[in-house]
Amino acid sequence: MGHSLPPLGPGAGEFWGLRALRSHFVCGLCDIEGETELDDFIEVSFSVSPQVRPLALYDIDNLSIEDLHWKLKFANSGRLPGGQTRFVDFLRGLLRGMTYLPSGLTTTLQAEIEPGALSGVNVQTQAGFMLPVMLAPSAEQVPKTQMIVRIAYDGQRFTPAVSALPSGSVVFEISNTGPRRGSLLLINWPPEILAMPKKPTLQFDPYVSGACC
Repeated sequence: MGHSLPPLGPGAGEFWGLRALRSHFVCGLCDIEGETELDDFIEVSFSVSPQVRPLALYDIDNLSIEDLHWKLKFANSGRLPGGQTRFVDFLRGLLRGMTYLPSGLTTTLQAEIEPGALSGVNVQTQAGFMLPVMLAPSAEQVPKTQMIVRIAYDGQRFTPAVSALPSGSVVFEISNTGPRRGSLLLINWPPEILAMPKKPTLQFDPYVSGACC
């Protein structure tokens, strides 16, 4: 939801012809999938050729984790219904952490989690997971401790060692056994979003679509 196609360049997910595009989409962040209408789901954009001037976004392997998500993988033009709030700004408010996952290493990420659900995704492959988050007992009932959650990542999927989380401070230990570096984005969905029978459809700023071409 709200993703943009990566720019053409070394290491990018390149499409040299429209016949290479797929009509079935998967969003690991929102845990949804479905069929797209390619005429309206393609946004045509233009950039400077690397032969004229190299851009930072062409060198995906050296992007910061922030630029990977907010400049490359999410379209800035998507807005929530009503047209006032950009989807990327909405996501930033729910962000609980983001990091690269070097191959063969265990990466630690600490986060404060609130009731609802915690969604984790590698935006480069759409591998993801979602864990319900329950309200933790008060400090008077149970001494406050920091929970450690181990997550295995094999390059294709995430496998958390737990099926649910309590709210509060959590340390994630993500072990990447896959052959390539991965990434992880953590979003803490609030209960009111989870209770929606249907996720809201984003509105987009005017753009040149596949139908226009």
